[in-house]
Amino acid sequence: SLHMVLPDAAARTAIDAGWAEQHPVARRGLIPAGSVMVYAPRNDDEAEVVASLVRASYEYACGDVQH
Repeated sequence: SLHMVLPDAAARTAIDAGWAEQHPVARRGLIPAGSVMVYAPRNDDEAEVVASLVRASYEYACGDVQH
């Protein structure tokens, strides 16, 4: 698994799809709501999904994401 910060909408989508869960500290409101723990991929298809989430997190950190 790995931790990342996603835009709120992307975090909700990842959580709803079962790819991630909100970080416990984020649930307490102490860090951004988009802070998530992403589950480790089990195969190549899941690795592609996780890679897309890492890319989205990177773009968000760089300010390259439209909200």
